[in-house]
Amino acid sequence: MMTPTHMLAGGMLGALAPGTESVLWGMAGGLLPDLDLLFGKHRRTLHFPWLYGLGSGAAQFLSALTGGSGLVAVFLAAASVHSISDRFAGAELRSWDRDSWRDEAVYDHVRNKWMSPARLVHGGSPRDLALCVSLGAALMFTGVAPVARGLTGALVVTGVGMFLIIRRFGAAVPDRYNTLNSYVRDRLGLS
Repeated sequence: MMTPTHMLAGGMLGALAPGTESVLWGMAGGLLPDLDLLFGKHRRTLHFPWLYGLGSGAAQFLSALTGGSGLVAVFLAAASVHSISDRFAGAELRSWDRDSWRDEAVYDHVRNKWMSPARLVHGGSPRDLALCVSLGAALMFTGVAPVARGLTGALVVTGVGMFLIIRRFGAAVPDRYNTLNSYVRDRLGLS
């Protein structure tokens, strides 16, 4: 599930490069992995922790050779950061509830197995909020373009809003759903 910290990952990576386009490409790349909530298996179908990173490196190399913009590299780097950071939480809909914990955090396509969750930052936890706000504040005061600061500020505000509702959302989902993927697919009639 996209947490407040995930929301910042793509925007931050994009903001480090000049231009509004970089921020938007970074935000899109940060969102890409969670599109597997709609189809496939969440944190497996579109989560490629290592492959996105390798692709980003290759895209950066090619853009340096050709004088390209590097936007594809930013997009893939943001997708990689999102996919890797999912390991530091858990794959549970209610990550703060130890009774719902699973041993699958994110799928490692290189090794063909699930990585176990580290559970260092749970979605909706005060630690997640603190990480979101501190990363956002650090970026906003590093001299990035005004548009990047504005977009980062909007992401921080959205992240704070998510923090305020994520536990209520998790509690409102019926117990028969142990993953956000199963709940979303059922609600959209995709099951």
